[in-house]
Parts: sequence; C-alpha cells; structure tokens
Amino acid sequence: GKAAKLSTDEISEYGSLIHESSQKLLNLIENLLHWSRSQTGKLKLNPKAIFIDEIVNEIVGLHEIHANSKRITLENNINQPMKAFADYDTISTVIRNLVSNAIKFTEENGSIIINASEEADKIIIKISDTGVGIKPHNIDKLFKIEESFSTKGTGMESGTGLGLIVCKEFVEKNNGDISVESQVGEGTAFTIILPAG
Repeated sequence: GKAAKLSTDEISEYGSLIHESSQKLLNLIENLLHWSRSQTGKLKLNPKAIFIDEIVNEIVGLHEIHANSKRITLENNINQPMKAFADYDTISTVIRNLVSNAIKFTEENGSIIINASEEADKIIIKISDTGVGIKPHNIDKLFKIEESFSTKGTGMESGTGLGLIVCKEFVEKNNGDISVESQVGEGTAFTIILPAG
C-alpha cells in the first residue's frame, strides 16, 4: 500500500502532524468539557484555604521543559505562603492555562514572571510575559464565548481560544475577578483577584 512508499522522514512528519492535531482536539474537548460542566452547574467547587505559592510552584515545575525549549525564563516571585479561599482544581486549572498561554505567546529569550500580593482580604496574582501582546480590538473578545478566536503562538502552537473563557468562568465561580492588560510587542499581564484564605 501507500505506507510502503513513504520515506522515514515523511512517516515521522505525518506522525507529528497526527500527534499535533489529536493534541489540539484533546485540548478542545477538555476545554469544552470544563465549560459545559460549569455551565450546567455540575462543577462541584470545594472552596477552602489553598496555598497559591504551592500551586504556582507545581505549575512552574510542569511547564519548565516547554519554557526551556523556547529559552524562556519562567520566574516564580512568590516567596512566602499566600493563602486564598478558593477551589483548588479550578484555580490551578486557571493558572496552568495562563502560564501555558504566556509560554505560547512569548518569543525565544523572553520571560514570564509570576507575582502575588495580599491586599485587604484579597490575594492578587499577576502573570506577566514579555510576549507578542494582544491587539486592543481583541482584548474585549478574549473572555467572550461568542467571540472565541485563536491565534498562533510564537512557535506556531495553536489553540482553541476557549481556554480564557474557561478561566474567566472558573475565577468568577470562586468569587474572584480576572483582567488583562497588554501592549502589542511589549507583553501581556493577567491579574487574578481571589478572596484571601
């Protein structure tokens, strides 16, 4: 058959294409699943005092390989215990999503910095990158399902554009707030505000 006529290069190229598209599909399905669960109220939140510093540490550890492969510095500046009152699973999903987006949209040799502070019963988490930034007319669309759009990453990574919608939904379910500031060519900073634990 056809397979016998393919060179090993072609086979590995097709292999990686298949892998990439199945990965995309999996991400899409996962995001949709999260989204539909939260929409139907089946998402069971278990809010308690959670350590944001520990969550961030774990997530930075998970993303180090991807960051290193693009020579991106991933910096966790949270150097003291920070307790939020929130659901562990949804909040770690949000932070994981934002860190992976930051890596996706940051050029080689860029950096991503994660900070947190406590102000008047609130924990403020900031994830900043030196990435490509977001065009002003796209900022408003970021968190809207009907405006869902996807942009290629700097390593041509692609996504579904649903990730941020899920993030907003999850943060709000935890009585929190999420916002973004961005400058094209300068970078982007996402801020999450949660009740302190």
